[in-house]
Amino acid sequence: MRISMRLGVMLMILLGLAGLVPTPLSVVSAHTEDVELQRRVDEIRREIDEKVAKELAKVSEELVWRDKSITGRNKLVDWWLLVTAGVLSFFALLITFFMAVGFYGFRQLRNEAKDHVASVQKSAEEAKNQVAEVRKSAEEAENQVTEAENQVDKVRKSAEEAENQVDKVRKSAEEAKNQVAEVRKSAEEVRMRVEGIRDMSDVVAAHYEHIQRTDNTVAVVSRDLVDNLFDDSEIASTDQPDPRGEANYWDQVLRIAPDDAEAYLKRGLAKVNLGQYGSAIVDYNEALRRQHDFWQAYYSRGFARMMLRQHLLALSDFNRTIELKPDYAEAYNARGMVKNVRGQPEAAIGDFDKAIELDPTHARAYTTRGVAKASLNRLQEAKADYEKALELAEEQGLDDIKGLAGGLLYEIDSGTEL
Repeated sequence: MRISMRLGVMLMILLGLAGLVPTPLSVVSAHTEDVELQRRVDEIRREIDEKVAKELAKVSEELVWRDKSITGRNKLVDWWLLVTAGVLSFFALLITFFMAVGFYGFRQLRNEAKDHVASVQKSAEEAKNQVAEVRKSAEEAENQVTEAENQVDKVRKSAEEAENQVDKVRKSAEEAKNQVAEVRKSAEEVRMRVEGIRDMSDVVAAHYEHIQRTDNTVAVVSRDLVDNLFDDSEIASTDQPDPRGEANYWDQVLRIAPDDAEAYLKRGLAKVNLGQYGSAIVDYNEALRRQHDFWQAYYSRGFARMMLRQHLLALSDFNRTIELKPDYAEAYNARGMVKNVRGQPEAAIGDFDKAIELDPTHARAYTTRGVAKASLNRLQEAKADYEKALELAEEQGLDDIKGLAGGLLYEIDSGTEL
């Protein structure tokens, strides 16, 4: 840069001198300048020449140094260019190698891709065919579904109609069921009555001699059962002095309170004391119609049926009494009497045992159990029961039981066959 500046200065000086010369020369030519001016000009020229020579020498030296420097730098640049060319050649070879490898791999990938594309096209074609088949099947299925929906609608309508008919039939069936239940209930009562009649005739015919022999026993004990109903604290009586007056009293009560179940029971008890067993059963039925779990009414109706020799019906009433009142000893004793009359002494003894278990002072139960054991020819056991009944009857002031037990005991001691 310095060389450039110096050259610029020199050129400017030369140009300036060239510009100035014409004017003094013209003056000289005009003979207006003198020799001094000429000398001055010469000196200036010599000075300029010296300065130009010095500057040119400096410039030359600097150019030589610059040339050497440029030559060194050129060598360095050549060396770096050689190295760069080698590196670039190496990378060019490396790139060429990788390009060759890549091209080979690309060809393979291209071939594989072509094969894959061909396979995919083939699969697509097959899938297209399958889709067409599926679409066709779907259309057929849709048609079938439409037909099925139409059929379902028809079936639904039919089902609704059938359901309405079923409701009507169910209502009719329910009404028929209720009617059947009523008929069955009536038939059961009739059957039980028929069986009672048949049982009565069969048992009386088969055990006529035994009944005749023990008739006094049954009569006394049965009468005592009636008395017990009026003496029992669980079935209280009125203060009427006689059964007929008591029946009239309960007639008046029922006119005032026609739904009083206990009033029907009390009137039925009064009728039993009057010997009106059938009429008493009607009152017991009315009591049970108003109070289904009225165990006293079941027991009293069973006793009335037993007196009418409706043994099977009486047995059913005593069973129901025991279900509702399992700790009532008199119900077991009454059921045992029915079983004994029906020719089931072993079963009867089980009921008498239960009555005595519930009430160890039950003189009537000892008496009836003795009768059942005597019918099985278990005379010593029967004798022990009679003796116990006699003892309890004396303690309790039961004259009828005392006379009956004493008579039965005498028959055993005297060897009379029962």
